[in-house]
Amino acid sequence: MKSDGSVACWGSNNYGRSTPPAGAFTQVGAGSTHTCGVKTDSVVACWGDNYYGQSTPPVGSFTQLSAGNYHTCGVKSDGSVACWGYNSFGQSTPPAGSFTQVSAGSVHTCGVKSDGNVACWGNNDYGQSTPPAGTFTQVGAESVHTCGVKTDGVVACWGLNGPGLSPGIVLP
Repeated sequence: MKSDGSVACWGSNNYGRSTPPAGAFTQVGAGSTHTCGVKTDSVVACWGDNYYGQSTPPVGSFTQLSAGNYHTCGVKSDGSVACWGYNSFGQSTPPAGSFTQVSAGSVHTCGVKSDGNVACWGNNDYGQSTPPAGTFTQVGAESVHTCGVKTDGVVACWGLNGPGLSPGIVLP
């Protein structure tokens, strides 16, 4: 994002994913073949591939969003989460409740609830959708693992323990 709120994208422009619409934004998230952003009027705009509906956001007012591979999820102004796009593993079917932040991974999604607990939905083949106990301020979902910042500042990760990934490890 530029200082005037406009968005600049570069790289592959297949499907128009690097050609943002005009206007001012407060936040942007890029998926595999699409990009979405929250505009200054709290409406979501998406551009790029829309094969799974990942670039067709619902109407409403949003505070934050995250684009996964082929789906997008956003926190609405009332705290609920809305997701759209690919849903083969339930990654676009959020639970009820009030959230402050959401992160869309490849085929799972996690969010920080208003009480600080993390809820995840979608694929859980590697434990990436099974968060540890505790309260968090932020969460980040990836392909087969998830990490979050706990309220005491400690980072906790869960999911596949491949190179550079460690489930349940607590970092200082």
